[in-house]
Amino acid sequence: MNKLALTLLTVATLVFTVSATTLFEDPYTVSGGGDANFEYTIRQSGTAAPVPYGMANGPFTVTNAGPNAGKLNILAGIGVVSHLNIASHNFTESGDFSVEVEIDRIDGVDNTHSAQISIGTDGAWLWPESGNPGLTVRIYQQGHLKVYLNNGTALINDNFNDLKVSVNQKVKVKIVVSQVDFAGSGDGQIALFINDKAYPLQSLGANMYILTNPGGFANNYINLQVGQANINLDNLKVMTSSGSAITTTLFTGDADSGINNTKVYTHSVNLADPADV
Repeated sequence: MNKLALTLLTVATLVFTVSATTLFEDPYTVSGGGDANFEYTIRQSGTAAPVPYGMANGPFTVTNAGPNAGKLNILAGIGVVSHLNIASHNFTESGDFSVEVEIDRIDGVDNTHSAQISIGTDGAWLWPESGNPGLTVRIYQQGHLKVYLNNGTALINDNFNDLKVSVNQKVKVKIVVSQVDFAGSGDGQIALFINDKAYPLQSLGANMYILTNPGGFANNYINLQVGQANINLDNLKVMTSSGSAITTTLFTGDADSGINNTKVYTHSVNLADPADV
């Protein structure tokens, strides 16, 4: 292939590995059993650790035996929403950060039960539908995705086949944020990855995959919520990397994409674009 034809294509360049610092990591590996805070002081790592959890409407359990060993199990019964938060630490060490968690939906049923993670919040027990500050990513077990940012209107409210429990029982959610600081010095740029694949954060705009938060986040408390589901959480991690940023570039053709007609290209790949190559 001597020439790679590119239509309007938006590419998010994420540089988030150099000089990365782990602020918080919880592998939920324990020597016995108890609630979410059992042995948290010795199992957690990172510069902000140890950090205890706040819990409501459990049970929340960790164990070293059985199929849930090394996981945090949250069992929210019918009509119950369980809340887990890290409200005792505000993760504002750096404007550039990422939050990730592995979610194992062991119910195994495509239904309206859900799991969600909220970042950039002002505290605990916040409902995105009420317009509270922060970003919320909610994944329903039948594959529905909702994303909220600072107000009660969902920016994304769509179905994705890959998010169905019957297709992928386990989902690894990673949210990447780039902003100058938490004092409003500049806008925040947000990207979402689920199972290492970029997912849209808004339905409209030149780039659905990069969401702008005007003025950035002012706080960064982290909350997780499970609605009527049996969920195992694993490897909850908050990382920061000073100087790393999300940047976007609009490719309209060979000139601004860097494609060189004198070279031979062996592969062509679509990034964040559903069109055929």
